[in-house]
Amino acid sequence: MDSTKLETFLLVCKEKSFTKAAEKLFITPAAIKKQIDALEEEVGVKLVHRSPTGCSLTVGGQVFYDRAKNILKYIHASIEQVRLADQAQYQELRVGHSLKFDYGFISKVSESFADTCPGKYLRFERMAKSSLYTALQNHTIDCFFYINPQKNDFPDVLSESIGTTKTHAVVRRRHPLASQGSISAADLHGYDIYISSVLDYALYDLLDASFGANLHILDKEDRNNLMFNLQHNAVILYPCPVAHDVSIPFDYPPMEIRIYYLQSTPVLTELLNHLRTFFHSGKDRILI
Repeated sequence: MDSTKLETFLLVCKEKSFTKAAEKLFITPAAIKKQIDALEEEVGVKLVHRSPTGCSLTVGGQVFYDRAKNILKYIHASIEQVRLADQAQYQELRVGHSLKFDYGFISKVSESFADTCPGKYLRFERMAKSSLYTALQNHTIDCFFYINPQKNDFPDVLSESIGTTKTHAVVRRRHPLASQGSISAADLHGYDIYISSVLDYALYDLLDASFGANLHILDKEDRNNLMFNLQHNAVILYPCPVAHDVSIPFDYPPMEIRIYYLQSTPVLTELLNHLRTFFHSGKDRILI
């Protein structure tokens, strides 16, 4: 996709006029129209309503607008990274994780880290939870996130606490509990409860004593399938909010987020300081 057409589209959105956008770019309105027509043909959706008094975004155009901004940011950041690499000033930190982070979380952390630490960039790599430790030992990654570690999970590597995240109860939008502001264990009676294997043993013991056969442990594959085929009476307890269903904070102590690494380096120290600031500023919304 041509970045020039994206930049033209964003300018048209800002000016709400082909003519005004053309004046800014020192080209004709016909040239603007040609670029927008070509972009709409490529996307396959009408993006802009035209009228004699100006233009406005269609529903599809509104959705495409934010994505166009993100695409251009990525292109510009990539060009900058290549220039820095050519000047031997580029440093990349490879961060492993097993959770399916929302793109917005990754982009916010990456962009703010790059702004705070010029010439240094993050590359997030998702992998199976069981592979994180091996990847670190093999130097495939430089560090990894882990949520709610149990005692002695990784006894021979260094680690730092960077923040906490709340357990969330995930339900369908029409679930009887969907309108709740928070959920306690008492609210779960009468429902099938699915608990993610990344949650801690104490919570499992607490729920097992109360719910017995109604409590189910989810491995990764079962969890992903259930997320998209969630039964009406089911509740999933998960270590962070979920974007596509209703996520309600569960009344249970927050879980710790730690980052594990083999040895400290200046860029890793910068990352740790940055993440602590990020999480403690209230931006700790990690999505799957």
